[in-house]
Amino acid sequence: AAAPVTITVKGVLKLDGKVVLEDTTVGNVTYDVAETGTASGAYTDLSTDAWYTPYTDYVISAEVMTGSSDTTFNPYGTLTRAELVTILYRAAGSPDVTYDLSAFSDASGVPSWAENAMKWAVQEEIVQGDNGQLNSLRAITRQELATILYRMAGSPQADGDLTAYPDAASVATWAENAMSWSVEMGVINGADGKLSPAGNCLRVEAAKMITVFLRDVAAV
Repeated sequence: AAAPVTITVKGVLKLDGKVVLEDTTVGNVTYDVAETGTASGAYTDLSTDAWYTPYTDYVISAEVMTGSSDTTFNPYGTLTRAELVTILYRAAGSPDVTYDLSAFSDASGVPSWAENAMKWAVQEEIVQGDNGQLNSLRAITRQELATILYRMAGSPQADGDLTAYPDAASVATWAENAMSWSVEMGVINGADGKLSPAGNCLRVEAAKMITVFLRDVAAV
């Protein structure tokens, strides 16, 4: 066995996403550490030393984002709108919701596992639909995800400069403030030097955006 490690804890200590100690005072706890690893290591298709590792570690440890199976994360797959609101709904504590989605013509197409999350997202006005549809199973784009996070932040003044990106002009008018804010806050840093606003957001890209939002923006 490895040598014991002393950990000073204030508040809540989680190991593998589970609360193992909760206290309101500072205390010293000694654990036998048999091996080291990251939350990303639980999935066979995630690297434990890639650019995305701190972000996948965060969303997995926070139990807001899960894999596409018990053993795979599908890092370069896309994320649907239903999956995105489910992640954010979990991050919000999965509150009770009673909102009626019947005003949307495709409400019946919302998967049962995402129904409460979608109700919450519409109720909180972070999802507004597109031409009367929720498009819950469509892959979410980078500017759509930025817009949803921007709305969650309260739609603050945006001062980020998009002109450094060669495709800045391709940002949709309705997403300009959200993309400006996302660049300003570090939620988006560009992909290969471009914003790629209409491009589908990959799962690892979403993990990064969500991590920065929850850890660095919403926590302030």
